[in-house]
Amino acid sequence: MEAILRICEVLGGDRVLGRKIQSPFDLDEAVKHGLPFSSFERVCEKIALSAAEAIDLVASSSRTMARRKARHQRLNAAESDRLARLARIFARALDVLEDEEKARRWLHKPNRSLGGRVPLRVMDTDIGALEVERVLGRLEHGIFG
Repeated sequence: MEAILRICEVLGGDRVLGRKIQSPFDLDEAVKHGLPFSSFERVCEKIALSAAEAIDLVASSSRTMARRKARHQRLNAAESDRLARLARIFARALDVLEDEEKARRWLHKPNRSLGGRVPLRVMDTDIGALEVERVLGRLEHGIFG
């Protein structure tokens, strides 16, 4: 449950999400309903992503996201799912590294365990995201190589 609360915090908390998240199923429903555009902005801020970088990871096009922002529209379910994935991995990095700045730096720097790739650059697919989470799990257990 603590992990879900951390993910919600990265997404902007109950106030931004517009609902109380008390279980994984509450977050699942919020994602299916579509996260607010302000959650996208919050994740960009937390992870130190430019809008263009985040759009590459979350959305189909910058024009779509500009339209959502201008019209105060929610993200669709697929975009929301990808945004929640970013939030989940940042929350995991926070748990492992115990510091927001360290977590941000880790996500932005090439990683030997990822073949020299930058964690954020492989998180655009579920397979890449799983690999980033695997590396974080190894880090948590003191396995650095």
